[in-house]
Amino acid sequence: MGEITAKEWQQLRVKRWTTTEALRVLAVLQGSGLSVAAFCRRHGLKEQRVGWWKTRAAEWREISRPSSAPEKVTFAPAIVRTEAPPSVGVTIRLAHGTVIEVTDPERVAPRWLVKVLAGLRR
Repeated sequence: MGEITAKEWQQLRVKRWTTTEALRVLAVLQGSGLSVAAFCRRHGLKEQRVGWWKTRAAEWREISRPSSAPEKVTFAPAIVRTEAPPSVGVTIRLAHGTVIEVTDPERVAPRWLVKVLAGLRR
C-alpha cells in the first residue's frame, strides 16, 4: 500500500475516507508501533475516526476468517408444490437441533429467512 505523503495526510484530515484510504492509514498505524492516540496526534487525525475504522476492519477480518472445521453440507429430499393449502407451514430442522417453523410461508420473505439461517450459523 505504500507510505502516505504529507499532501495525502493533509487531505485525509478533512475528507471522508474510502475503505482503501482507511486501510492504508491502519497499515501505517500498525507499522508505526504507536498507540492510536499518539498516532493521531502525530498525523493530526481524529482518534474517533481511526478507532471506528479499526473496529470495522476487525469485524471484516472476523467475518472473512475461515472456521476451524469446514461445514458439512448435506441435501435432503424435498417435495415442492406450487400451491400449498393455506394451513400448511414449513418446518426447517437444522443438524444441531434448531427447528424453525414458518406457519404462513407467503408472509415470510426468503431473503429474511436466509439472514436468520446465516445468523444461526455463527
